[in-house]
Amino acid sequence: MRLRVLSDLHLEFYQSPEDAGIVNDVDCDVVVLAGDIHAGVKGIEWASKTFDQPVIYVLGNHEFYRQEAGLLIDDARACAEYLGVHLLENDEARIDGRRFLGCTLWTDFSLGPEPPYVSAAIAQNRLADFRMIRYGGRVVTAGGMAHWYTGSRKWLESKLDENDPAIVVTHFVPSPRLIHPSFGRGDEKTPYFTSDLEYLMGDAVPLWIYGHNHYSDSQRINTGNGTTWALSNQMGYPDEYTGFRKDICIET
Repeated sequence: MRLRVLSDLHLEFYQSPEDAGIVNDVDCDVVVLAGDIHAGVKGIEWASKTFDQPVIYVLGNHEFYRQEAGLLIDDARACAEYLGVHLLENDEARIDGRRFLGCTLWTDFSLGPEPPYVSAAIAQNRLADFRMIRYGGRVVTAGGMAHWYTGSRKWLESKLDENDPAIVVTHFVPSPRLIHPSFGRGDEKTPYFTSDLEYLMGDAVPLWIYGHNHYSDSQRINTGNGTTWALSNQMGYPDEYTGFRKDICIET
């Protein structure tokens, strides 16, 4: 199966989505969009108009900006079902026999030199998510985000099966090996961007697609359970260099 992998297109920063230059010009079987595509449900609408192939879509944190989180997920599911897009938020899909598991994932703030509650407080005080995303009528807290993460982590645990391998798609970064090289594990923002889910990797997850940190990367992560190919292809903000390739298509 040939997959076109894209994330962090941030079409909301362009006067028109067409100005980003992403068109249906790659010969692939499935398009995988790993979040931060456009504001709200606009990315789902754009994907439906742009691609003829089946689309796997995971919400990024920016889709949630200026939205009530629960309502956005409901709206995104309804929009995706209507338009024929596979929206995955603790959901799975099968396309031509291949199994996909997807979620935004979020984080538990535990990856870093400080205790998680310290890293959570730093993130909550400094990052836009905690001003721009609402949940239950209030801005989301770091504790609320960690609760979302725990739900998605447990859901992934329950779904993984070596006898039925799955391609996992998340927006947030699932391994410390994938940290943006300009930061590192000791950076105070790293626990927000990244968590450590390597214990889920191996033969049950031959491919893990992610986004979020605006660094396109490809690594084979060997664990005691086998090997997972961790891959991202992130465009980032206009004029930002991320190693992004518009035409990337992988075989799996």
